[in-house]
Amino acid sequence: MKRRWITAVSCLGAAVAVTVPGSAQAATVKGTATKTVHNWSRLSYQGPKGSYYLSSSSFDCRLSPSFAQGGWGKRESKGIKGVKNGTLAGRDVFVDGFEYNNYSGAWKKNRLDADTVRVWKQMANPGYIKSVFLGARGWHRVSAHHLRIKGSMAKLGPYAAWDLHYAKHMFDGSGIKALTIDLYTDSHGRLSKLVFVGRAGAASFKAEDGWNAYDKPVRIVAPR
Repeated sequence: MKRRWITAVSCLGAAVAVTVPGSAQAATVKGTATKTVHNWSRLSYQGPKGSYYLSSSSFDCRLSPSFAQGGWGKRESKGIKGVKNGTLAGRDVFVDGFEYNNYSGAWKKNRLDADTVRVWKQMANPGYIKSVFLGARGWHRVSAHHLRIKGSMAKLGPYAAWDLHYAKHMFDGSGIKALTIDLYTDSHGRLSKLVFVGRAGAASFKAEDGWNAYDKPVRIVAPR
């Protein structure tokens, strides 16, 4: 999975399975022809009382013939309920069923079970992510390669939380009650960017999750 700041518990050393919005639709999607992709994401939240949450990540993913990915992530937070204050940055690599992460100055190695590996593969696959989001009802076309949906936090918040893995309760008391999601594709119909925006008074939330460099050669190796 892309280096995610996992929901609720903000776990930084392990991946956890999460409920996928629209999973009934997504589960029927066939395997993608995509072999490699570069993924990047940025998230910022400013709360009404000076609290904030910032994160960014960048990953190279090999989806086939064997799944692997490697990249870096950084998170900074202050005053968000349930999320440890301060800054955390480091690298994360997945190769052959093992996750290697270095967020403390030394590499740690963890074997992941089959279900967790399945989630990592899904979350690295832009075709799967696109199918999950298109399972939501209410999209309208802005242009040939741009779709938009607006809705309540109850409806769209789970989609944003699933894709970005932010702590959902960061919005508690913020007044943000609705989100707008923009979905962009490239000229081949492949997912290129998701943009999430929510505002209410002094509180604001914006995140971008992007994919490019489809099927470019990548080299991902386990740390020594």
